[in-house]
Amino acid sequence: MDDATTASAWTPERRAHMFWCGCVLTRVALVVLAAVVPLAALRVAAVPAAALALAWLVMWTFRLRPHGREAGGRVWWDAWRPVHAAVWLAVAWAAWRERRGIVVAMLALDVALGILVRHLHRHQ
Repeated sequence: MDDATTASAWTPERRAHMFWCGCVLTRVALVVLAAVVPLAALRVAAVPAAALALAWLVMWTFRLRPHGREAGGRVWWDAWRPVHAAVWLAVAWAAWRERRGIVVAMLALDVALGILVRHLHRHQ
């Protein structure tokens, strides 16, 4: 499949579906998972959480991905990457310290921020 065909496959409806069923549902699943996994597993999760946060900071700092097919062009959430990264650094810290309540709260905040940012983008 060439780039033109691939890009046209990302219709507004598909982007919305991927946001709600891919992004939001995955984030909600992480909230639930954090609430039920053993504390030792929560501590292990601190490493990938920190890695993701740092990756988002690097992407934002060096403008590595300002456009994306899934965004329909310019990545509308790019300006929010530092906030997203800060939330996930807090998740990593809390997971490492085995503070389940903070991990769950921060992940729930991440879900809410994702929905809010999309709403702001769609209704600006």
